[in-house]
Amino acid sequence: MLFALTFKLVLHPGLKLKYFRQKEWEEEWIDNAEDLVHHVYATQYKGKEDVVGANPNTSVAAVSQQFSLHTF
Repeated sequence: MLFALTFKLVLHPGLKLKYFRQKEWEEEWIDNAEDLVHHVYATQYKGKEDVVGANPNTSVAAVSQQFSLHTF
């Protein structure tokens, strides 16, 4: 759960890393959250075809299931 929440906050257009700083997280934790998002993007998404754009009939549920986030 924390993994998914971290992603939602880091990727949220209005929050990003500002949220963590406002909540006075340690800078090392903020750096780790940012590194985690970059790592997952680089290993799971970068260079992959845009699955939603590839087939306009693709359901949101199918796309969500294909790219579900896993906790460590």
